[in-house]
Amino acid sequence: MIINGLYFETVENIKPNSKSNILFIHGFTSNYQKHQFIEKYLPEDISFYAINLPGSENTPTHIKLEHTRENYATIIANYIKILDLKDIVIVA
Repeated sequence: MIINGLYFETVENIKPNSKSNILFIHGFTSNYQKHQFIEKYLPEDISFYAINLPGSENTPTHIKLEHTRENYATIIANYIKILDLKDIVIVA
């Protein structure tokens, strides 16, 4: 997915008629794949989302991006806007 002109790996398991959405945000030494095992335990009416933030584990860093909390927050906010997510639970 392209966010702010930069490519990011994402995982989405969008369930039809989902009542809620869970967005997993990994820690600095991790990646989105660490959360995928949880997906199989979620109820059928919850959609699963995860994004790989730059500079973490095997995720490439973007030369154009300064690695600050503010920039990461902007990336996450834009990801949510692009997908038009509502009723989100964020797990970090």
